[in-house]
Amino acid sequence: MDHYAAMWAPLMVGLLSCIVLAWVYKMDNFATNVRSMLGHEPRWWWRSMWKFVTPLVLTVGSVCSIILYMYLHQNLPFVSSC
Repeated sequence: MDHYAAMWAPLMVGLLSCIVLAWVYKMDNFATNVRSMLGHEPRWWWRSMWKFVTPLVLTVGSVCSIILYMYLHQNLPFVSSC
């Protein structure tokens, strides 16, 4: 299996799920769901991680992975992986 294909899919799934959960479904609705399941709402730390930090880190990781993939396949000669 190709390393890059197996790496991009989880990054995109994680990024899109964080964006949908925090911004489309809204963090307050999710916090209410967590309270109904666990008995308490997530604190500000978890809310900020889910809403800002994790999407930012996954975006940077995805962009760096794509740039590295493009650089390696345009500037280097073919190298066997054996």
